[in-house]
Amino acid sequence: MAKLAICGGEKTVTLPSIWPVIDQRDETALLEVLRSGKWFRYNGTKNEEFEKKFAGYCGTKYALAVTNGTAAIEIPLAVSGIEPGDEVIVPSYTFFSTASAVAFVGATPVFCDIDPDSFNMDLDHFETLINERTRAVIPVHFAGYPVDMDRLNALAKRHDLIVIEDCAHAHGAEYKGKKLGSLSDASTFSFQASKNLNSGEGGLILTNHDELYQKMFTRHTCGRKIGRPWYEHHAIGSNLRLSEFQAALLLTQFERLEDQLEQRNRNAAIMEAALDATNVLTRVQHPQPFATRRTYHLFMFRYNPGIEGVSRDLFLRALEAEGVSAFGGYPAPLYMQPAFETIPKPKNQGPYNTLSLPGVEQCCRESVWITQADLLGDEEKGRQIARA
Repeated sequence: MAKLAICGGEKTVTLPSIWPVIDQRDETALLEVLRSGKWFRYNGTKNEEFEKKFAGYCGTKYALAVTNGTAAIEIPLAVSGIEPGDEVIVPSYTFFSTASAVAFVGATPVFCDIDPDSFNMDLDHFETLINERTRAVIPVHFAGYPVDMDRLNALAKRHDLIVIEDCAHAHGAEYKGKKLGSLSDASTFSFQASKNLNSGEGGLILTNHDELYQKMFTRHTCGRKIGRPWYEHHAIGSNLRLSEFQAALLLTQFERLEDQLEQRNRNAAIMEAALDATNVLTRVQHPQPFATRRTYHLFMFRYNPGIEGVSRDLFLRALEAEGVSAFGGYPAPLYMQPAFETIPKPKNQGPYNTLSLPGVEQCCRESVWITQADLLGDEEKGRQIARA
C-alpha cells in the first residue's frame, strides 16, 4: 500500500478542481450587457430570456428570476397567505434559508427528521407532524437526490397543504423522467456560487399557476403588476429583481449544464463502486425507480465512527491530504441554530433546542461531503478520488 499523504506520501488526486468553469462566452455575454447600458430587468432582455429557457427546460409555464435562493423561498410563502400561527414543515438537514424563510414571513417552522440513507425528509415522520395549523411543506431534494414526490404530494393533497420544492441542489435532476421543480405548487432554485448552475448569487421560482405567478411577480418588484405603469404599486412588495449581468451569465452557464451533469454522474458511478468495496464507508442515496436522474451537487457517504480507532475528523484530514475537497457537512441539526430560540414553537414540539431526531443526528455525526466541482472532468478524476 502506498504511504498516505497525511503521513508524508504523495497525494493521490493530482487533477485540479476548477470552479466556476468559464470561457470566452461568459466574458462576451457580460460585456454585451455592460456596453448596452441596459443593466436591469425593465430595460434589458436577459432576465426574460433566461426565465423562458429554464421554464422550458423544467417543463413549467412560468419562471421568475430573483436575487437569491433565500428570496425564492420567501416569495411564494409570503403571497400564499401564510401568516403568524401557521406551521410549515421543513427538513432538519438543510441550509438555514429553508427554515428561516418560514420564520421571515411570520410562520413557524416544524422540523422533520430525515432518512439517513436518502438525506431527505422521513415521510413517515412528516405524516405525524401534520395538524390543523399546518399550511405548507418544503421538501429539499438533498444533493440532487429526489424526494418521493408521489407520496409527499398525496399526503399534502389529503391535508390541503401547499408544496414548495427546494431545488437548490437539483438543477436538471429528474423524478420518473420529469424535471424536479415541476412537481409542486412552486419550486425554488439557487444560483449561489457553489451551486451546479452559478451566477455568484441569484435564484428562481417555477410554477404552473397563473395567479400565483402574478402575485410573485408583484411581490418581487415593489408591488408593480405586469403591464401596468411603473409608478403604480398594487401591493406591499420588495425589490428582489435579478440583474441583467447575472441573467446573462446564467444563460452561458446553462449551456454547460447538461455536459457537466453527465460528467458528475460518470465519476460518481466510479466512486460509488469504490465505496461498495469498503467496510468502513456506507454508501447512501441508493438507486430508486423514481430517482431517474441525480445531479450530485454533493457526493455523500457515511463514515462509520470508531472503526479501527480512526475518527471521522482524522479520516477527513487524511482524505483532504490526498487532494479531495471533503468535509463533514452540517455539524448539527438545523433546529439547533440559536436564531430559532426566539420564534414561536410548534404546537406539537417542544423548544427547538430540546428536539432530538435520530436520523439527522446520525447524519451529522457520520456524513462526508465531496463537492460537485471535484466530480467534474474526465473519468480519471473519479478514479483518483476512488483510490484516495
